[in-house]
Amino acid sequence: MNWPGGTFFAPEQLVDDKGRNIIWGWVMERKPAHLKDFAWSGVMSMPRVLTLSRDNEMQINPPVEVEKLRLAHTQEKNISLIKDAEHTLAARGKAMEIKLDITGSKTKAYGVKVFCSPDGKEETVITYDPLAKEIIIDFVKSAASGPVKMDKFCIYYYPPPVDPKGQVSQQRAPFELKDGETLKLDIFLDKSIIEVFANGRQCVTQVVYPELSESDGIKLFTTGDAIKIISAETWKMAETNIY
Repeated sequence: MNWPGGTFFAPEQLVDDKGRNIIWGWVMERKPAHLKDFAWSGVMSMPRVLTLSRDNEMQINPPVEVEKLRLAHTQEKNISLIKDAEHTLAARGKAMEIKLDITGSKTKAYGVKVFCSPDGKEETVITYDPLAKEIIIDFVKSAASGPVKMDKFCIYYYPPPVDPKGQVSQQRAPFELKDGETLKLDIFLDKSIIEVFANGRQCVTQVVYPELSESDGIKLFTTGDAIKIISAETWKMAETNIY
């Protein structure tokens, strides 16, 4: 559940009183040097409940208890996007749950952009690429003072061209939709942390550092082919602490 560019580290596991197998990890704090130091080095990820399907395929989902943090629900249905188009959701926020059900292309990438500024200067792009068979979190524009590059453990800012040391601007996780399956994303935003659950079979965690106060937009997009968003639900999430 961690690939180059990610910071999900040192996972722990327990079996709770309901018999659920639950894991979580340390989301490491690797902020750019110019940002204020709050004197902490990371936070725990969301819990992930691991189960086996009838076909002995591992399932990974957020625990139902997180639904108690939901506030201010919105839903948009049956949104059609022509090729190379975007749709901005009415909902905005930096502490959100975003639940999407998308019928997409079999050959062209599509997905959602979060932490978007109105002028497009800041955004983090979450993409499903059906040819690469990957969920991709692109964070190159996640901070206004970017472009943002990250190696295995650190975030750096470099001017173009691409830095020769091998840093990446994307975290790419293996994922493939099955025949007839729609893309179901359950995305949790918490100011500088993104956790993406995909169809109950994959989970990707990414640390980003949006710098602009207005970077709270959410945009659906497609590249090359038309798609249909069956449902786009959002909730503002209640804070669990003051940090």
